Amino acid sequence: MPPPSDHAQLAARAYNAGDFARAVEHATRALRASPESPALLLCLGEAHVRLGDPAAGLPSLLEAARLAPRAVEVHCALANAYKLLDRPGEALAAAERATAIDPRSQTAACATSYLLRTSGRAGDAMAFLKPLFRANPGSVRLANEYADLCRALGLGAEGIGALEPIIQRDDLPAPARRPTAYRLGVLLDEMGRCDEAFEMITLANAGPVRSREVTPERFLRGWTRENIAAMPESNKRGVTPVLVVGMPRSGTTLTERIIASHPDAGGVGECQLLPRFLADLVRLGRPPTRGWMDTHAQQYLAHLERAAPTARVVVDKLPANDANLGFASRLLPNVRVVHCVRDPRDVCLSCYFQEFSEALDWSRDLRRCARQHKLHDAIMAHWREVLDVPILALRYEHLVSNPERTVRGLLDFLGLPFDEACPAFHLSDRHVTTASWAQVTRPVYTSSVGKWRRYAEHLAPVLEELGPTPDPEET
Repeated sequence: MPPPSDHAQLAARAYNAGDFARAVEHATRALRASPESPALLLCLGEAHVRLGDPAAGLPSLLEAARLAPRAVEVHCALANAYKLLDRPGEALAAAERATAIDPRSQTAACATSYLLRTSGRAGDAMAFLKPLFRANPGSVRLANEYADLCRALGLGAEGIGALEPIIQRDDLPAPARRPTAYRLGVLLDEMGRCDEAFEMITLANAGPVRSREVTPERFLRGWTRENIAAMPESNKRGVTPVLVVGMPRSGTTLTERIIASHPDAGGVGECQLLPRFLADLVRLGRPPTRGWMDTHAQQYLAHLERAAPTARVVVDKLPANDANLGFASRLLPNVRVVHCVRDPRDVCLSCYFQEFSEALDWSRDLRRCARQHKLHDAIMAHWREVLDVPILALRYEHLVSNPERTVRGLLDFLGLPFDEACPAFHLSDRHVTTASWAQVTRPVYTSSVGKWRRYAEHLAPVLEELGPTPDPEET
């Protein structure tokens, strides 16, 4: 077994490589020998957060803050954990503490501004950030946050003016150029300057797409009805888990916010536990036992119950869980699935305009966007054929055109009585941490329906890949 110092190095190396489960393992071992190491506690806490379990990471981050009360990075990490736990007041306090420790910290300043902005206090965020941005107009990080503030306040021209000098710099490295180009493209789009917007988003999406394409046949191999039925079913029961799945930008965040606004429901955001458990099963290299399924089901249900202690229905909104429904049907026998469906042309356009992580780098290529949508459709069609799990197709266009009727049907599917808070989801004080925060903090709107037509001349690769596509009104 490696000595504790080696475990500390291995934890840092695993975290930097994105292997957060292994970072947790090594940091935990290293802390046995150095329990008062703020660096190790920070690594452990942030690794738990990156694994989708901020509640598990919070104690380590709090202890790190106690031991290193003037460590700006610790307070920024605390702010992020509290944000993900839907505790915006404590998140903002942690970010403001980091700013007070080091007023020059752009990381702390942007965290403070972001938390003010996404909790409905964009005006306060502007009053806080504007002087700092004016004093540092060449800062890419501050310019990007300032542009996000301008967008939130309807000051599109001012946001464009902040970003254009940045994007025109010859010395701007590609990793810094990309987020700026995305923001500039979105602002140009909202100003109706479609050709310029598309040109800027194309610049943002430049570079190789490294993710490997998967065909439906390769993905679905082995997930037959017989093989799924042979997997032991967990005996654990608790709250009713609701998996909201769909392509990114198909309305998954909107759907989660509507459900979680119900007094008997809650949400855990984009929980990473199901994909992590399935990866554990693959590494196991043999069929799981019932005990293995029960242990992991209990962990999952405990996570839901920690996030929403009084709820009887809890939403796990991870679009990529479309790949995990066969496994989920055995791990969580009482699971319900809401499948968000939207015009694929609008989905592909919206994905192309969105700054996603490298895990979704297919979104930077229009043909790959269309093929990813076709893969998603094939996967969901397969699950409908081989699973007995209740699956509701929730069409985005119906939701925004007739919200009350559609919400009533959604709640009925989940066994929940209608509640006025659900159509008024935008009034909820729940914090939003996904790319759709700007869309779900206001009432439903129809302006994004059929938006692809404004960009039709640029979307030939999408239209060719998708083939004939019926309009939503016809389905």
